[in-house]
Amino acid sequence: MLASSQRLVHVVRDGPLQSRVSVCCQSLGGSAVPLVDYVPVYSTQLVFDINVGSQAVNITTLNAGKPVPDLTFNVVLFNVQGVHHCYC
Repeated sequence: MLASSQRLVHVVRDGPLQSRVSVCCQSLGGSAVPLVDYVPVYSTQLVFDINVGSQAVNITTLNAGKPVPDLTFNVVLFNVQGVHHCYC
């Protein structure tokens, strides 16, 4: 049986907060393998309403109940709608 845990990746909005902004995000493997080490995120949309400066993407990590080395994955942001930039 695979054990799982949650990892939050924070996406931060840059610039003034006077308008609504949305951005799509997707996970990509690094040293972590999708569906083996984590559950991939596909084209998830984050919406930053007025006066909201950050959002979080929840990534489920998987393991077989044993210690694993530090592994990495990437989160890519795309399709930004609005006038301000976002980064994670």
